[in-house]
Amino acid sequence: MSRELRVSTEEAHQKYVVRVVTRLDELRALSSEWEVLWQRCVGHRTPFLSFEWMLLWSEHYQLDGKLRILVVARDSAVVAIVPLAVHRYSIGPFGLNVIETPGEQSRNLIGLVVPGKEQELSGVIAGFIDRTFLRKRVCLRLLLVPSDLPLLAALAGAFTADGHGGHIRNAALLPAPYAPLPVSWQDYLDALSGSRRKMLQRAATLLEKHHEVSYETCGAAEIPVGMEALYRIHQERWRNSGIRGLFADRRASEFHTSVAVALGRRGLIRVNRMCIDGEPVSVHLIGVLDGVLYLIRSGRDIAWADYDVGHLHEGNCLKRAIREGLHEADFLRGAEPYKYYWTKKYRMYNELVVSGCAGLGRMPVDLVRLWLRISQFLEHRHTPRELVAILRIRKREARERKRMFVDM
Repeated sequence: MSRELRVSTEEAHQKYVVRVVTRLDELRALSSEWEVLWQRCVGHRTPFLSFEWMLLWSEHYQLDGKLRILVVARDSAVVAIVPLAVHRYSIGPFGLNVIETPGEQSRNLIGLVVPGKEQELSGVIAGFIDRTFLRKRVCLRLLLVPSDLPLLAALAGAFTADGHGGHIRNAALLPAPYAPLPVSWQDYLDALSGSRRKMLQRAATLLEKHHEVSYETCGAAEIPVGMEALYRIHQERWRNSGIRGLFADRRASEFHTSVAVALGRRGLIRVNRMCIDGEPVSVHLIGVLDGVLYLIRSGRDIAWADYDVGHLHEGNCLKRAIREGLHEADFLRGAEPYKYYWTKKYRMYNELVVSGCAGLGRMPVDLVRLWLRISQFLEHRHTPRELVAILRIRKREARERKRMFVDM
């Protein structure tokens, strides 16, 4: 499927061409243009917007024909790429088609857009989405978008200007902790409470007294082995809690190994292990880009919980990031208490929903949001035991967060 729409801005009279990439072969052919735009977007991109991340996700999750990647060009030069895919959310025999960002991203920057052109290009992108999707009973949802992202505000304004004022919801969804990194590790430690500094020192001293401890980054050939260790200890931890972990889905582990290998070659991802007596007890999948450390996935061996190996390993990763001159550690989505061990700061992630047509009118946006949540809950197929475990964990985490903030 190929669609093109020419849009002229009244102010600058510049013509844009928007095309939609729907198939995997079209996506593969886009690699060189993607890379050129990627290089223009330094400081305005994440590993999740790399070509490799999007291609591998599309391959492993079988998005051939479901992709709706918007490629915006001016004078034959690509100035924006907005990765989208269509997903059908069903409740019983009824379904709702939604276009959304593929890749289960945190810090979803929506797309690669030439810096400084967000306001201008938002009208082009919103207009195309309206004509091509929203008017054909397809809704738009953009999840996990930083609330202060200029492109988010620009798109919301463009959709409102296009007549979607009563059919758009741009709302805060959840917090995402992050830590600005100082110039020295000692400065970071000094910013922590005294009790936490003592805990780290006590755990490290006790562990090193009785065991050989090492931290290592996997070489290219070792990445698959390191990822297998991550899956094993990650899944064991969640099984112990009565919950299926992320990697119970074989596609998830295969994708993460593939993307770790591919982006590892470019220096955008590293797999870091903490070993005790030669055996991995904690593994981190880490992104490194434009001065930011992204803590993407992790696993820790619950058998070593008394030694706080998770905290010790995270501290080692942060220490290395500071030594390398990185300026931020992003713990990404979710308010798990361990993240607040290292920082009090967080950014809010928003959810932007724009409803499509239904019959002769537009679906109420609140109904769309409710439909999506019910459908996603049904898709997960949680067992009663899992639901009880999830509620128990959330209650415990809420108590722990409250205690941690008092201690900060």
